[in-house]
Amino acid sequence: MRTLRHSRQNRALRRSRIRVRVRLHVFLPGYFDRPHNHRWSYASRILRGHYRHYLFGNAELDEHINPNTLPVLHAREEPVGTSYALHHSMVHAVVAEPYTVSLVIRGPAVKDRFLVMDRNTSHTWWQTGANRETAEEAQRKRMSAQRLQELIGQLNCWQLF
Repeated sequence: MRTLRHSRQNRALRRSRIRVRVRLHVFLPGYFDRPHNHRWSYASRILRGHYRHYLFGNAELDEHINPNTLPVLHAREEPVGTSYALHHSMVHAVVAEPYTVSLVIRGPAVKDRFLVMDRNTSHTWWQTGANRETAEEAQRKRMSAQRLQELIGQLNCWQLF
């Protein structure tokens, strides 16, 4: 009886575990961000460089919104050592110094898609998670082994790895 109860508790614990992912984000030269929200809430810490963070608020969005009508509610600098967390509904954008590095811990996905808005063209579109990508889309995004080695070399030079 004790073993059966213990086994049920273990199964329940495995099912209820919060799944997080850890990502190292390196902002390359020429990177620019568009206002967007996320499918998941996350926390980030700036390890190198800095960026300007634009927060537009928790907006109910659909693809018919004009991105130019979104007011910037708060703009702040995110220098090295800064940590912050954002709820998945927060619409934000960043302008990063080239080679800024952040460590991102993201929570589980709570929705299937998120909206991206281009303020220059007024175009909006939905993006989905990897589980809905075609094999070709996934391959296009995959980092090559050579690029990974180059990046590890850069992280070593920056004393981050």
